[in-house]
Amino acid sequence: MHILFRLDGGWKVGAPLMRRMIGRSDHTIDDKGRMVLPSIHRERFEAGAVLLARGSHIAVFEPSEWDGFIERLEALSGESRLTRTELNLILMDAADLKPDSAGRILIPAWMREQVGLDRDVMLGGNREYLGIYPRNYLDNVDPKVRGDALARVDSVGI
Repeated sequence: MHILFRLDGGWKVGAPLMRRMIGRSDHTIDDKGRMVLPSIHRERFEAGAVLLARGSHIAVFEPSEWDGFIERLEALSGESRLTRTELNLILMDAADLKPDSAGRILIPAWMREQVGLDRDVMLGGNREYLGIYPRNYLDNVDPKVRGDALARVDSVGI
């Protein structure tokens, strides 16, 4: 059974893409700066993606999630919690792209350099986007911080 759902201003028949982005996997960036998206996520990025350098990683947003992210930033700007300059700097750290026919995305050299990515990377789910991290990212996370996060979830009864 197929359902009817709204996507990008039009009605589609089928199952809507799930919003969750979870898990992690190791990947490689080739000499041209391309990385193959995991097959499980390729369909969600067929129409394009937006990359954003976020300090320790690069966020890979679906266009609709990016639009929601920008709306939240603009709301913060309207409340004077984010300046126009800060918003502009965030936008300058982003790149619009479309995967090629092999499901590869081109990660700009300046963005890889800014985040400190080399050939070996880890792709990790961050709920509303995929994160591209240096392969050793989790090696540098204090095990106590990870344990405390799980304990906190347990303490709130979820």
